[in-house]
Amino acid sequence: MKDAQQQMDEIDDQLVALFKQRMSLAKEVAAQKYQHHESISNRGREADERVRLVKKLDDKQLASFLVDWLRDTTLITKQYQAHVIKDLQDAEN
Repeated sequence: MKDAQQQMDEIDDQLVALFKQRMSLAKEVAAQKYQHHESISNRGREADERVRLVKKLDDKQLASFLVDWLRDTTLITKQYQAHVIKDLQDAEN
């Protein structure tokens, strides 16, 4: 069990690095959306992306869990983008 927990810790470290990359890109996208007066949400793209990623699973029993995780990730990303856009708006005023 200890070996599996250590491997999970290493994966968590990788996830933190990927989270930082994702948020950096989300900041760039938020600035573009702000400049072009686009909505933060793009439900069609979000749904397409979930379908694309679920197809990558070998174990389809994990699909609902992956979808939940992706929805949470998308929500956090949109919350951060809203924060970035608010900062851009405040900077203009």
